[in-house]
Formats: sequence, C-alpha cells, structure tokens
Amino acid sequence: MGPDYADSRFAKNEFRSLFTQRYSKARADYERNLIDRRSAKMQEIVNNERRLIDEVALMRAKTHKQHRNMLLAKLEEVRRLKEAELRKLAEAGYRKQTTCNRVIYGSDMNKLYVQDLNAQIEMNNKIKEAVKSKEDSMPGDKSLPIGLDSEARSKTRTNGMKEEMKLFLSTKEVQKAMMIEQKLSEAKEMRKQVELYQKEKEEAQRKAFERQINLRDMFEKQIVERQKELQRQKEQEADISSMLTANAIKLYSTQLFRAQQIRIQSKQRSDEYLKYVKQMKKEKENDEKIKENAMRRIAEQIVEANDRNYSQQREASQALEKEVRDMQIKQMKEKESQTKQDSLISGTSFLDKIFDENDKEADKIKRNEKMVAQELKDQIRTRPVTVYSRDWGTEGRDFTRWYRQPPEGNHYSYEYLNPLRKSDLIKQDS
Repeated sequence: MGPDYADSRFAKNEFRSLFTQRYSKARADYERNLIDRRSAKMQEIVNNERRLIDEVALMRAKTHKQHRNMLLAKLEEVRRLKEAELRKLAEAGYRKQTTCNRVIYGSDMNKLYVQDLNAQIEMNNKIKEAVKSKEDSMPGDKSLPIGLDSEARSKTRTNGMKEEMKLFLSTKEVQKAMMIEQKLSEAKEMRKQVELYQKEKEEAQRKAFERQINLRDMFEKQIVERQKELQRQKEQEADISSMLTANAIKLYSTQLFRAQQIRIQSKQRSDEYLKYVKQMKKEKENDEKIKENAMRRIAEQIVEANDRNYSQQREASQALEKEVRDMQIKQMKEKESQTKQDSLISGTSFLDKIFDENDKEADKIKRNEKMVAQELKDQIRTRPVTVYSRDWGTEGRDFTRWYRQPPEGNHYSYEYLNPLRKSDLIKQDS
C-alpha cells in the first residue's frame, strides 16, 4: 500500500491493538514492581527478625553478674545526678532568699541610714550655731575699765555657757539613746528574720533529703519493675519472632505461588496477543489484496474510457480538419480565379501566400501548445504528493483527475494504472 493511503477500520484496529499492548505492558510492569517491593519488604522483615534473634542470644549469653554491675552503675549515676540537682536547687533557694531579704529590708536600712545622717548633720549645725552665738555675745577687743565687775560678769557668763552646754549635751544623749534603741530593735528584727530563714532552710534541706530518699526508693522499684518488664518483653519478642517467621514463610510461599500464576497468565496473554496479531495481519493482507484488485479494475475502466474518448476526439478532429481543408481549397480556387492576373503581375501566387500564412499559424499553435505543456509540467512538479493523492481519488465511481497523456511504452503497466504511484509519474514528467 502507498504511504498516503490510510484505512479507517485498519487504523482503528491498529490503535486498539497498540493501546491493548501498552496497557498490558504497563500492567505487567506494575505487577513486577509490586512483587519486587513485596519481596524487598519480606527480606527486610526477615533481616529484622534475624537481628532480634541475635540480640536475644547475645543478651542471654551475658552473666547475671555483669547485668547486676551494669544496673548498679546506672543507679549510682542516677544518685549522683539527683544529688547535683538537689545541691543546685538549695543554692538557688539560698540566693533567692538572700535577694528577697535584700529587696525587702534594703529600703528600710537605707531610710534608717539617711535618718542617722540627717540627725548627725542637724546636731553639728546646732553646735556650730551655739558656739557662734556665744562668740558673738562675748566682747571684742575692747578692754573694760578697771574697777568694774568684770570677774562677776565673766563668772555668770561661764556659768550660763556651762548650763547651756549641759542642756545641749543632755538632748544629744537622749537622741543618741533613742537612735540606739531603734537600731537595737531593728537588729532584733533582723535576727528574727535570720533565724526564720535558717529554720526554713533546715526544713527545706530536711524535705529535700526525704525527697531524695523517696526518689531513691522509687528508682529502685522502677529498676526492679523494668527488669521484670524486660524479661516479659523478651518472652513476648521470642513468641512474636517465631510467629513472624512462620508468617514470613507462609507469605513467601504465597508470593511464589502468585508469581507462578502471574507468569502463566502473562504467557497465556502473550500467546493470545500473538494469535490476535497474526489474525489482524492476515485480515490486513486480504483487505490490501481486495483494494488492489478494485483499484486495478477501476484503473482499467478509466484507461478504456480515456482511450475511447481519445479515439472519438481524434476522429472528430480529423473530420473537422478535412472539412476545413476542403473549404479552404474551395475558397482558394475561387480567389485564385479572381486574382490570377494580380498574382501574375506581382510574381507570387496566391496559394503560396496562403500556405505561408498557414505555416505561420501552425508554428504559433505549436509554440502555444509547448508553453501550455511546460506550464502544466511546472505546476505538477511543484505540487506536493498529498495533492496527487486527493486528485487520484474516486468519488461516486467518477474519475476526478484531469486527463493526461499516457506515457510511452506499455500503457497498461502497473506503475501507470496504480494511482498511488505518483512519484514515478512526476519524475517522468520532469
């Protein structure tokens, strides 16, 4: 069959077979990948089971003494960590309490210190004012006259100063006593706070020690329970490993059986597909033969019709040429009889002129025919093959291609009659 011919029924069957083939291949690939994944998973399960069995055997090989030493080392590490944690908690509590005391009593201590400073400054100012007033009341460089009571005045002045100094000192002592009492009361309060803090600290240490003892007992209980749980887990793991091994063997045998069934089914499908392909190929060959015979019959009918039309056209053209020639001869004879004398004078006959004109017209017609033929050849050479495939078709048993002159040689050859062999005809025209 030609490259441009396509049967819709054959194309549909071909596409269906191609789709079936691709679907079967994709399904086989998916099943193969699924089998590979299952086998890999099965191998992984078997490896895990082997690893667990090896670990259990290794744990059983260890002596009880080694296991006891290992547990004691773990317990000692836990105790050390707990003691360090308790020490850190106690230090943090002490720092927190110190900070709280500093925050609580710091403002009061600062206030008392400021009050002491203010009282001291006030007392110093009063002493300075008293001394200054006394100095101002005393006479200057002026000397008193002799005979006046200078001694009595000086005595009275000194006595007054002594009394004032006693009064001032008594007030100062009173203030100092008050301040001392206040500071003593504050010291008592601070001592009470320190004692309270010491009691709280001792209580916290006692509770921490009790909590440490409780934690130690709890950890020992947990270690015993953990040992029991590990023993129970070992027994369960042994049971599970035996069960998994049995399941794995069963699953592996099932997978082998399924793989065998899948191989058998795939072989059956491949045999069926080969039979289907052979049948399709046979049907295709039969269809091609039928179509080729039909095309040959159609081509023979077309050639016969073309030959018949060509013979009819040739006979009609010969009859027309004969009539035209007879008419021309008659006209020439009439003109020759009329213009015989003129032709003799000129030296050329009328028939020679007519024949010369006919030769020129014939040459002109030949040139036009050659030009038209050359244009048709150029059009045929430049047209694609798909156009020829459309022109050479048949629509309702009517030949739609333009009439073309058959090639020289055997007019009824297969290459000429087969409308799909267009490339050879194009090469012949070129």
